[in-house]
Amino acid sequence: MKKAIVLLLALAVLGGAAFAAPTIGGLFIYDSSIDADGYATDLFLSRINMKAANEAGTVGFSARFQTIDVTASLGNTWAYGYGTFLDGMIKVIGGKYTTYSTNLASNLSHMASGNIYTSYISGKIGAFVELAPIDGLMIGGGLQADEGTLSVGDFLLEATYGIADTADIVVYGNLDDEIADSTLQLGVSVSAIENVTAIVGYKGLAEHGAFVIAGYGTDTLYGEVGAEFTFGDTLGYYIEGGVDFFLEPCDIYVYGNFDGDAYYASAMVSKNGWQAGFAMNDGAWQIPFRFITGF
Repeated sequence: MKKAIVLLLALAVLGGAAFAAPTIGGLFIYDSSIDADGYATDLFLSRINMKAANEAGTVGFSARFQTIDVTASLGNTWAYGYGTFLDGMIKVIGGKYTTYSTNLASNLSHMASGNIYTSYISGKIGAFVELAPIDGLMIGGGLQADEGTLSVGDFLLEATYGIADTADIVVYGNLDDEIADSTLQLGVSVSAIENVTAIVGYKGLAEHGAFVIAGYGTDTLYGEVGAEFTFGDTLGYYIEGGVDFFLEPCDIYVYGNFDGDAYYASAMVSKNGWQAGFAMNDGAWQIPFRFITGF
């Protein structure tokens, strides 16, 4: 029943709108490696993105279709319609929707394991409403369709507040029927210092943790380190870092992470979408290579 309501909402949002021609783009990724066990294809992904809106941008749709659902860093498959009202103060979304408003993340894993980030809503079937009562502030709440009766665990929450040229503050909540098992995440990204990335955050309720990400970039390089700590019966931690060199005739990526038990370290060379290099994954060597192109 809820899925039918969601589809009707999406159609209502889109109904009667005069759309410009949709923009269409895509991504193709072939990701493989050679190691002591031979050749392995880790990922073969193709993706098509579609967007369309009326001239004012108040009504539209967004869709992504891809061959497989992959890691959170690469996203999901979705298709949803949206409409905005009262000069943009209210936005209604219906369908299989995705919002990245609360995503603050490290940037250097290049499809390796890792990345520290605050969560976002990706590929949830349901409806979502965003309120923007004042400049810079957005408060959102959503329903994700599920079988059976409606419960607290079907709701998602998010909020953002941006201070121009200073900082962005995000709040993400994924409720559970048992409040103690819910997820609450807070993050602050500071933008006041030119060329500097500075992010701090908290992840809590069911578990408690904190993270920090710091980076510095120029035209020819970007370096970053990050650490995440979880607090329970014992202290857990995860550390990652690396440097991207943007050089001629190619780019060079150096990246590593360590979680207290296992480590990963790699160096990659990239040119015109082709990447190849050498990696050590907890003592086991790998020769990763991949091809990435957009269209």
